[in-house]
This record gives sequence, structure tokens and C-alpha cells, in this order.
Amino acid sequence: MDLSRWAQLDTTSDAWYFGIWANKGKRQVLKYIEGDIYFVEADSDESYDAEIEALCRFHEPAPAAIAIDETSETRFFQNRAELFIDPARAAACGADQLPALNETEES
Repeated sequence: MDLSRWAQLDTTSDAWYFGIWANKGKRQVLKYIEGDIYFVEADSDESYDAEIEALCRFHEPAPAAIAIDETSETRFFQNRAELFIDPARAAACGADQLPALNETEES
């Protein structure tokens, strides 16, 4: 398995017993949930993007990193839009609305 083509979908549920990975080049999604493995191989770009969209809508994004200084907290998020084949589909579910790793949101 060429792991360089797989990307993890970061969620607030991530743990040693839970994870979701996507390979948009092969239109595949792998989910590991409490010891069970679910593998989806989409037969079209549209069905792959529909799977990613459903996952993005269901699973809240988790910060990939949090930077804290004396006066603020900056959260960095995965750019979920990169998981989609069709960028318009990413916009439809708000995957392109979070600050990406190179953007910040201060609280």
C-alpha cells in the first residue's frame, strides 16, 4: 500500500481505536472504528466526493495543532477541501471554510 497517497481526515473522534483515511487518486476511503475496518471503493468521482462530504458533515473537525502564547490561542485546522476531487463539492459542505494550517483564528 502506497501510504503517500493516503490522507487522514482529522476529527474530534480520533483515537487509537478510531481513524478515517482517504485516497482521492484511487477513490478509496478506509475507516477503522473500534477494531472494525470499513473500506469504501467509489466507482466514480461523484460517489467518492459524496462519501467525503458525508464524513465532513458528520465528523466535527479537530484542530491539527494549537499554539498558545501570553495573549491568544491560535487553532490550526486540516484543509478538508484537499480531500475532494471536485472543489465545488468541498464548498457545498463548508470544508473550505475553516482556517487551514497556514491561517489562524484567534480567540
